[in-house]
Amino acid sequence: MAVTLISGDENHHSRLTISGCINMVYGPLRIAANAKPVHGAVAGLQDRAPAALLRRGGAFHMQSTAIFWPMIVQVALTIAAYAIMSARRIAAVKSGEARARDFRIPSDPESSASAARNVSSQFELPVLFYVVCLAFQQTGGADLVALVLAWLFVAARIAHAWVHMTSNIVLMRRRLFILGFVIVIAMWGWFAIRIMFAGGSAIQV
Repeated sequence: MAVTLISGDENHHSRLTISGCINMVYGPLRIAANAKPVHGAVAGLQDRAPAALLRRGGAFHMQSTAIFWPMIVQVALTIAAYAIMSARRIAAVKSGEARARDFRIPSDPESSASAARNVSSQFELPVLFYVVCLAFQQTGGADLVALVLAWLFVAARIAHAWVHMTSNIVLMRRRLFILGFVIVIAMWGWFAIRIMFAGGSAIQV
């Protein structure tokens, strides 16, 4: 059986048989079904490639997201500082050391002043830490060096907050602050080295 197809040009006619149409559709499928399987090293490579890619992708995913954990701990430290400041202010009001209206324009008593100041400090140097961590993650440069530096920074900040809100020994507090300052500078320096040698392209881990 044949059908006549009329194109946009009224003077042009094409005749196609139904069997011809079927061959056009199912011909490539028959060829694929009858194709010989790939043997040897090529077949093994095909079998192993997806698993290798998954392993590599999984490792990259773990590596690039690991930089978020020190950031999460730093955020937790900030929240803890807020909680301590609030608790000390409430205690100061209850004990009569301060009045609620004293905090309209914060004028903390000694018991809560160090905690209030520490809360403020969590939005100073740590801002540079957050930014460089995100930069490492976005460029795929969150390698072992970046992770170690990130955790050292958070450890220094925890120690600094502990001293600031307890004994408040100025010399020790200053040393811990300088330690964190040096570490965050090292992180930015390492980030600069990474992108410098990446040649302007995305860094591959």
